[in-house]
Amino acid sequence: MRAWRCGERVAEALVRMERAAVGEDNVLHPMKDALAAGATVGEVCDTLRGIWGTYPPMGRCRLIGGPPERPPLAGGRPPEPPAGWAIPR
Repeated sequence: MRAWRCGERVAEALVRMERAAVGEDNVLHPMKDALAAGATVGEVCDTLRGIWGTYPPMGRCRLIGGPPERPPLAGGRPPEPPAGWAIPR
């Protein structure tokens, strides 16, 4: 991919994307321009990573408040639906 692209055009597009990321501008359009110019996804990610850094995972993911409660199965069957609910047959 790098063999056919214009290096100057890619570099300029990455600089525009970097300027948008440093400020409060939307990076989507400069990112699309950089990719259209032939920048690799790695180059785009490296540029953004250099500005924003990486998000450190906080350990295991869990639902806030724990998992949703489920009614117990009655005799191995799902519970009956609330009154008024129609069940397609």
